[in-house]
Amino acid sequence: MHKHLSLRPLGALLLASASLLPAHAASKLNPPGTIEPAPLDISCLNPAPMQKPQNGELRLAVQISADGLLLETVFLAPGNNEEQRQLALASARNCRYRPGSSPAGRPTDAWTELGFRWDIGPASENPVLIQQLASQRAAAEQGQAAAQYELAHMLEYGRGAPADPAQALRWYRAAAEQGFPAAQFWLGNAYAKGRAGLARDSAEALHWLRTAAANGSAEAQNYLGAMYQRGEGVPRDSGVAVGWYAKAAHLGLAVAQNNLGVMYWRGEGVEKEPAMAFAWYLKAAAQGEAWSMYNLSYAYTHGVGIGRNEAEGRKWLERAAERGNSSAQVQLGYALMQSAQNEAEQATAAAWYRKAAEQGNASGQNNLGYAYETGSGVPRDYAQALAWYRKAIVQNNSYAQSALGGMYEEGRGMPKNLYEAVRWYGLASAQNNPEAMRKLGMLYEAGRGLEKDPAQAFQHFTVAAERGDRIAAERLVRVYENGELGQAASKELAEKWRGKGQACPAPASNGGAQ
Repeated sequence: MHKHLSLRPLGALLLASASLLPAHAASKLNPPGTIEPAPLDISCLNPAPMQKPQNGELRLAVQISADGLLLETVFLAPGNNEEQRQLALASARNCRYRPGSSPAGRPTDAWTELGFRWDIGPASENPVLIQQLASQRAAAEQGQAAAQYELAHMLEYGRGAPADPAQALRWYRAAAEQGFPAAQFWLGNAYAKGRAGLARDSAEALHWLRTAAANGSAEAQNYLGAMYQRGEGVPRDSGVAVGWYAKAAHLGLAVAQNNLGVMYWRGEGVEKEPAMAFAWYLKAAAQGEAWSMYNLSYAYTHGVGIGRNEAEGRKWLERAAERGNSSAQVQLGYALMQSAQNEAEQATAAAWYRKAAEQGNASGQNNLGYAYETGSGVPRDYAQALAWYRKAIVQNNSYAQSALGGMYEEGRGMPKNLYEAVRWYGLASAQNNPEAMRKLGMLYEAGRGLEKDPAQAFQHFTVAAERGDRIAAERLVRVYENGELGQAASKELAEKWRGKGQACPAPASNGGAQ
């Protein structure tokens, strides 16, 4: 349940659409009735690409709460393109904010401004970026390490000039050798992963990562923590991992705060302490860290490390989903689908599945497939269901494997094929999928696609029921009530499985949502 983020945090640069001019979060803003805030620390991803590229520019005011969350958006210069407005709003919602400070130095609500500009064309030909590149090159050639790093970054990604990996590496190395921590971290990361034209070299990776960490790079400290936690390039040592995560967490790196929380949550390399985990999740979430929001949701919902509060759990789940966390999007979609009273509410749930699915989340892909198969929130479409199930199957998702077996068994969207049904149920069953085990049991009992075998049917129903399949548990109730499948009648065992079945979640008709 409790997850790590990627090893590197979001970059600070915001680009708009097809190339290009860096949008900024700089100028302070005072809407009527507000006091002048301190500048905010903002980190954003690029807006999504436009479906119909077009030049444009707009400015957006954002109000940030004292805990770093987006409260309100107001267009100052809305431009004339609705798609750009929606992309800008989506980008603003997914930025990470640290709040402004009051004169007394306390976090406070504050307004600031985000600027977006779309100039259609390759980033290497953008005139603004070309000018920036020239400025950085001049400073880099004078030996300024920060400029060397920025020049390397622009050359790596082809901003202001065609991408030139060899020159980018040269300038990253120059900055690193001057003691610039971000460049040292970049070089260590490149050696660790064997990228940017460098052969993988654990010794060089550790040298540069430890150098960057010693020079105060929280990103390098967090990366070292992950290496020791996973045993990648170093002996696995959870205690050392905790030490590195703690260094980065105390420097304020949100991903490290979440990672440290995970270690306390699991009791990995440190004594298990859910309350301490919760405290670190809260610190990371205040900076907009989506995995921590998701983890807070679990903590509140289940009352672990904090008093149980389902309303707070739902709030943090929604925040994590809005921040783009695909696991939260799946879980929120599932909760909304279970409580949906009409087609509009089902469509909202399916939309969250789609967001997760389009990020490559296998559970989201499976659940969207199930929505198409059943016509829940989207028009019933077996071809779309199959397409999404197959995407999830590529990631070895057992629910999608079972769902595909069901479509073959029942001939939905394809001719019936019991051989293929048994094959897919078998693959899902090998991953301990209870629905697939139960369906194999049904085939064994009926002698469909498999030789009739009451003993195998009973065994599959039992394992499926033990793993939480309600239909299998209900079948075992009848087995023991009537003395079927070679079992002696037993009121005691029938009642045992009736109680277990009532504790199981309601079944889905096929495949089902996760």
